[in-house]
Amino acid sequence: MLRLTEVTDGSGGRLPSYGVKRDNQTNVMDYGATGDGVTDDSVAIQAAITAAGVNGRLYFPQGTYIAQNLAPLTGQSFEGNWLGSTVTYTGGNNPIFNISGGNITFRQLQITHPSPSGTSAGCILNSGATY
Repeated sequence: MLRLTEVTDGSGGRLPSYGVKRDNQTNVMDYGATGDGVTDDSVAIQAAITAAGVNGRLYFPQGTYIAQNLAPLTGQSFEGNWLGSTVTYTGGNNPIFNISGGNITFRQLQITHPSPSGTSAGCILNSGATY
């Protein structure tokens, strides 16, 4: 069986659409996210959230994305790659997702927040938020 796990440009750099993107999804890498586990991808992921719009579907190809204070829009779906997509933040007590809208869905996406203080959360649901 052939499994597509990475697409490169021949020089070792990733192409904008990494892995297999599903129909009607906004790929966070197309907005500059790296998923390398080192780079803070917050600005790129938030740009993808904005571009996807209300009820949009975001796709996180295989990788580890560092992010904080992401503000999903109502009805958005965050979908990972079955090969392993993780969103994490290790820089302090900020949440990864700060949810104010409703009907937010997470699929095949691991969310980790290894806070040294033990007082933070990966997702914060504000008043009126649903998931």
